[in-house]
Amino acid sequence: MTNCIYREVKRTSYYTTWKGSCGRTINTASDIEVGFSFSDPPPTVYGEFCTHCGERIEIGGKENE
Repeated sequence: MTNCIYREVKRTSYYTTWKGSCGRTINTASDIEVGFSFSDPPPTVYGEFCTHCGERIEIGGKENE
């Protein structure tokens, strides 16, 4: 079994955009009550497996690394 590697594409003070090696792009946002956050949740907050390709999610670095 291979892993679907998610890399950080963009980070703002409200959300982080992640792109998987399968081509899926998702945004994870901080809680609205928190507002400005330095640690948005990782893509695994939605589950251990990628809902697009079914492979286990692995967190990589930034997309241009």
